[in-house]
Amino acid sequence: MEIMNYKSTSIKTMMLGAIALSIFAASCKKDTQEISKADVEAVDNLLSKMDPEMQSFTIDASQPQTITGTEGTVINIPANAFVDANGNAVTGNVTISLKEILSLKDQITSGAYAVSNGELLKSGGEFFFEATANGAKLKLAMNQYITFDIPASEVDSTMQVFIGQEVSDDSTGSNVNWVPADTSEYKTAVLDTVWNPKDTIWTTDTAYQATYQLFMGLNSYTMRVYDIYNTSYYNCDHFYGSPKLISELPVTITSTNKELDEVIDYRIQLVYKQLGSVEGAYSSEFGYNMQIFDNTFSGNIYSSWLTDEDVTVIVVGVGSKSKKAYFGKTSLNIKSNSNPSISISTISDAELATALDNL
Repeated sequence: MEIMNYKSTSIKTMMLGAIALSIFAASCKKDTQEISKADVEAVDNLLSKMDPEMQSFTIDASQPQTITGTEGTVINIPANAFVDANGNAVTGNVTISLKEILSLKDQITSGAYAVSNGELLKSGGEFFFEATANGAKLKLAMNQYITFDIPASEVDSTMQVFIGQEVSDDSTGSNVNWVPADTSEYKTAVLDTVWNPKDTIWTTDTAYQATYQLFMGLNSYTMRVYDIYNTSYYNCDHFYGSPKLISELPVTITSTNKELDEVIDYRIQLVYKQLGSVEGAYSSEFGYNMQIFDNTFSGNIYSSWLTDEDVTVIVVGVGSKSKKAYFGKTSLNIKSNSNPSISISTISDAELATALDNL
């Protein structure tokens, strides 16, 4: 499978300095407004209330099972599929945990942006899956696989399997870093398979084991996972190789609620609806956890600004005194001389959820 790849070196280089600078900037601002850890986490806490629910299912490990998530993900699990960490067969009840991250809002509220080591991805749908028994994580038995049918409004034949590594959003802007399954640190392989009509199964080259496979349907992706021990996040993605990348643009943010006179902690996200992707943005002054003093911010914002592409820039914030939510957005077609200006105002939690649903 041919994959387009690009390197946003300037973004990655700036990330390392951004966090240190954000700490320095926060210390410099303390004479104006005392900044607590709770202030910095306020936006994450707000968005987490709208995060897709973690669904839980109890199944009998000795019987084949079909599970359907609330957003339409269908999971087919064969009988006797699981073993414990020591390779012993698991019998009795198994708990299946599933979180479907299938919309732009889901990416924003979960913090699982479609980004791989700072490079923007085109996303076909993400999900979290885990199987446990008595609180211990399980893995698949030899030659067993679980099938996931992931609903999609349109199917892209260049997609491949990505696996997710949980990371600190302070260092990357995302809670999950996505890694191509065939080049990950887990040394997985995606290989051609051979259909055996006699046994009606797919077999693989005897020298290797195919850990992940992805098939395209009319309205869904079908993913076969042969290993659920190393990771629990999965995604249908491919690298969005755009040569027209700008790493920074000047952005102005203004609060219309000047009477509140408060520091506003906020996050900026770039929403590429045509890619099904969201990416976080940061400033050299504050990093990813930004703050507005005196009702305005003006400065360079670093992210994957793709020229000649439509993007919606959104700001979600929380007032340090009022504890009210703030929201604003602007849509534009990015040019090299673009200078987005965003007006934010207070909004109820319910209104914010609706606004994110309608992106």
